[in-house]
Amino acid sequence: MLTNPEALAGVRFDAAHFPNGHTPALAIASNAAEVAWVLQSHSTVLPIGSQSSLTGGATPRGEVVLALRDLRGITRIAPDRWRVGAGVTLAELQAHLVQHDAFYPPVPAYAGAQIGGAVSTNAAGPATFKYGATRGWVEGLTVVLADGSVLDLERNQCRAHPDGYFELTSSSGARRIPVPAYHLPAVAKVSAGYSAAPEMDLIDLFIGAEGTLGVITEVTIRTVGPAPRSSLSFALCRSEEQALALTATLRLESQLAWKGAGNSPDISAIEYLDAASLEILRAEGLAEAVGIHLPEPVGGALIIQREAAAPGLEPRAAARLAALLADTQLGGALLVAEPRDLLTERRILDLRAGVPLAVNARVGRAQREIDADITKVAADMIVPFEHLGEMLHLFREEFDRLGLEHAIWGHISDGNLHPNALPRTRAEADAGQTAIVRLGRIVTAMGGSPLAEHGVGRNPTKQALLRQLYGAAGVEQMRSVKAALDPAGRLSPGVIFPAV
Repeated sequence: MLTNPEALAGVRFDAAHFPNGHTPALAIASNAAEVAWVLQSHSTVLPIGSQSSLTGGATPRGEVVLALRDLRGITRIAPDRWRVGAGVTLAELQAHLVQHDAFYPPVPAYAGAQIGGAVSTNAAGPATFKYGATRGWVEGLTVVLADGSVLDLERNQCRAHPDGYFELTSSSGARRIPVPAYHLPAVAKVSAGYSAAPEMDLIDLFIGAEGTLGVITEVTIRTVGPAPRSSLSFALCRSEEQALALTATLRLESQLAWKGAGNSPDISAIEYLDAASLEILRAEGLAEAVGIHLPEPVGGALIIQREAAAPGLEPRAAARLAALLADTQLGGALLVAEPRDLLTERRILDLRAGVPLAVNARVGRAQREIDADITKVAADMIVPFEHLGEMLHLFREEFDRLGLEHAIWGHISDGNLHPNALPRTRAEADAGQTAIVRLGRIVTAMGGSPLAEHGVGRNPTKQALLRQLYGAAGVEQMRSVKAALDPAGRLSPGVIFPAV
């Protein structure tokens, strides 16, 4: 238990940079028993991983902060099963697995996240198109409940009663946990409160619950092996329409590859940067910094990750992708990082990472130079791929109507994009947040989710999107789950929905 100002200053904020984070103490636990003691000894507790949350969900509001970074260990328990401490980062995990010819596919773009945090948000990333989100790769959990009791869960061990509840017996006695009655959108990524399904697995209730129902201390994951050899292609497109059409073609080609068509490229991820994103990279000097030339004008860019085919088929798959990309080149701007070309790969990935960094820098300048109350305006929405062009059009129409400068990027192969407005005044920021809620309603009507991969946290706009997605009744059903497992509201109060 640490209370010195230096230690507390290090955990006051997460990556969302919500203001006024504060905590009376920092607890660093190294095992489930210590986690249980912290929960039993304090009225409110906020468990944290690497604090990479973009929603304020890991910014303390007076709770004791419970750091899980010392929950370590990686143990192989079967050829494709590993037991991993919640504090192990995804980068550490992959580095360990590669020594054993194993690979954990659903890693988000930020590999510094800890596995416990990734499970708590049902994290997803660029390769969700091929591999799905975290939920499908979790086979077991150790969870410490708010009363200090410990659950060891294995998938398919405990399913909900057909009438919609779990019966749970712990050190606090027997309790009934209701299963929410709402339906999750049928898309590849949903990080929008508690999971719900008829006769669902109890393990899924804790995946994506953002630490509000229990503290995950260990995770059993499933792996594949060995790690695929991948190449990256950076292709500039003449227009957004061309980028969408090419993505649709590559999705179909990949599905053929998964069925054994050796001539088709096996694409695991496609990222999109729109023209405004590229202009921001150019203006901020970030493209020049990584040595990538961005000619003008340009309609957008795709970053395509291809997994190598079997040796005999690899030349044909590579040639097929090259043929598909040939029409996109502007001034010979196609850049390809072949397997083990780590320098070129790093340049492409740094360019992609530079977009949110540059947007954050511009918002930060506006806060310093114009109005400290200006807020970032960003969303994380997904629709079935056939509606992606319509969603993009709606984003632009709404931001243009409000006169908001904006940039859009994200995981185009999943139908998941991140529209960002760059407000110059507090009024523009407020208008942008209202627009995000309005757009969320339309995305929901398309069968999508306005909350795809970043979770809900304490972000007021995201909590409004959650209410809109499931209705007031759905949020009340979540409150009932929370009350059954954490009746005193000890864990992560105000995360996902406001504390009562």
